Amino acid sequence: MDELSPTDVRETSIDRTLSAALDALTISRVSPGPDAEATPPAEDPDLAHLPPLPHSPEKSRTSASPSVAQPSKARVALFSAPACSLHTYIRTSNSSTIVERPQRLRAVAVGLACALARLEEVLSDPPSSVDGPSKSTVSAPDFVQLVAPETYSDIDIRTHAATAYVHNTLADLEDERTSDSAEKVYIERLYDLVGTCVEKVSVKQSEIPPEWPQGDLYLSPGSMAAFQSSIATVCAAADTVASPLSMGPKRAFASVRPPGHHCSSAQPSGFCFLNNVAIAAVHAHLNHSITHVAILDIDLHHGNGTQAIAWAINAETNKQAESEDLPGPDTKPGLQIYYGSIHDILSYPCETGDRSLTQAASICIHGAHGQHIENIHLEPYTSDVDFWGRLYPQKYSQLLKKADDFFERTGADPEKSLIFVSCGFDACSHELASMSRHKRNVPPTFYGRFAADAQCLAEKRTKGKAVTVLEGGYGDRALQSGAMAYLVGMLMSPEEVMQREHWWSVDELVKVGIFLEFFS
Repeated sequence: MDELSPTDVRETSIDRTLSAALDALTISRVSPGPDAEATPPAEDPDLAHLPPLPHSPEKSRTSASPSVAQPSKARVALFSAPACSLHTYIRTSNSSTIVERPQRLRAVAVGLACALARLEEVLSDPPSSVDGPSKSTVSAPDFVQLVAPETYSDIDIRTHAATAYVHNTLADLEDERTSDSAEKVYIERLYDLVGTCVEKVSVKQSEIPPEWPQGDLYLSPGSMAAFQSSIATVCAAADTVASPLSMGPKRAFASVRPPGHHCSSAQPSGFCFLNNVAIAAVHAHLNHSITHVAILDIDLHHGNGTQAIAWAINAETNKQAESEDLPGPDTKPGLQIYYGSIHDILSYPCETGDRSLTQAASICIHGAHGQHIENIHLEPYTSDVDFWGRLYPQKYSQLLKKADDFFERTGADPEKSLIFVSCGFDACSHELASMSRHKRNVPPTFYGRFAADAQCLAEKRTKGKAVTVLEGGYGDRALQSGAMAYLVGMLMSPEEVMQREHWWSVDELVKVGIFLEFFS
């Protein structure tokens, strides 16, 4: 590749949109977070007696829906959550080995901004204006809606019904809490731990309880603000897509951290403290009468937490369905979830070969006992021809086929159905070597093709409704290329994606790096 000068970079097509889009997607302003040491509010009587989800007739008390005054021409809503950057590592001043870091959000924003710059050339009408968080006018292509945090409601996760169900009620049903913490619900315990983290670290103690994994969890004074922002953001994305009253796009991408898919009802692990996607799915059920959800997990690692939560919810729904055969009052339909994952069986949480974790990451069950689970293991490939000619059509696309079968088999109403993508970019071939040591990866174009194919499934089964939530991905180049390809896939057909894979080639990523270095 010929050497590029900053002047050459300024003259590329990316420059016309990249700066404005990047400004809008990487807002540094954050709202003040809740006081981590504040006393939790008095117990909400509605939540204290929250029945199992399938029987709950109540709406969530807090809606995070952004206001949309007029029908939007935008096809995709991009949700940013700057407060998620407040979750930081504080045990030492050297965080160079910490891969789950705030800078991940900027890398994703760079990829999204690059996609917007490219897509503007082929999709956009003359640029429109959207209000950014600073109340200034930011130019953005008309096919996207950039959603800033202050346009939707805050959520207090201590009183938010969906969060309470996933992380309190289900923990009770499964008796998942440890004996040491049985007297406190999970969310209250998180508040306490955040409130004492500085004190613990100052005396050389871990801020993480001994019964939780020490190597992949950390807390800081800003963690609770990050957690609440993450939940508010994914719920706002679900509201925008699923609400019958929404005039916004039916496709959304929520850039949040920390990830969530390893967290079960009351057991955090793998960087994850709250299960963002599971909470958003329950939120959509409680607020918008969604009855069928397909969760497509394409992170490198098995989403053991999401699968466990989906299993528990399906079990409750199945129990309700069986009871409906008996005389009694009519009940509202429960939530049914399909969980499908493509992952490396040699990596976390299965890297030690633990029997229960490895079995869980390998199970496939479709309908029996009300369960809908598909697990597909990543394989090495020898070339792009091998990947696209063999692995993707013969193996990986089965994740989508089984989701399609789920909607068909369960008689899902498209009006009441929704797709979530747990989107980790750590399987990307550009990922850090430490994450890719087993060589089970995918080319960056996989993310664009999968996004396009998932959107085709959404058009068929959910009237186009789909929410993508960031999970893993740790190297800048993996995050940038994966996010860029994914957004292109959200807006183009599978065939069009394959024709544009040069957009995220290594040469183009190098140009982006020069641009960022010169103009930052």
